Amino acid sequence: MALKFPGGAPSVDHKQLDDWIGPTVRAAAAAAGGSPGPVDVSDPYEVVMIGLSDLAAGKLFVAAHGGQWRHLVLSNGQPLGEVELHRSDIVALHKGPAKDGFLEALHVAEGLPGDHTVRVIKAPALRFIGLWLASAQGHSVIPFSPNQTGLVNLKVVDEAQAIAVLQPAAQEVQRAMAAAGGLPIGG
Repeated sequence: MALKFPGGAPSVDHKQLDDWIGPTVRAAAAAAGGSPGPVDVSDPYEVVMIGLSDLAAGKLFVAAHGGQWRHLVLSNGQPLGEVELHRSDIVALHKGPAKDGFLEALHVAEGLPGDHTVRVIKAPALRFIGLWLASAQGHSVIPFSPNQTGLVNLKVVDEAQAIAVLQPAAQEVQRAMAAAGGLPIGG
């Protein structure tokens, strides 16, 4: 199987990435009482969003929008974080569980037949995140941690299966929001 990331990522100077990441990784390793190994930075990958109203209407991949670009940062094969870009500027280093889940989902995807274009898709209102696989045969998703929907993490599901779980969840959130006077809910 071949995985490829879509084109269109902003160009970033790899020296700038190294200069920014190096001290951050060393500080994190020192705080944990260790020392970092060599640092590797992945190719850029796109992170797209899906809105609550689109999911409630049964739309998933067709309604994905916005595009943030990230690089996975690894040391000794372990994910340290995700560097987020805005245009060509580094704007954040994300260190939460999504970095681990993303890498695990990539490993699952590598074992699938066929060629796939890979993006990360998120629906923050549902606490959904997954690896979106697009191919000539269609679209599928591999949910990964910290996904908190009824979709099983690291299990490949096609678009119809994903919508069957995400659409009613989105409709329930909309009903709860309406009952709360239209105010966002959650925590």
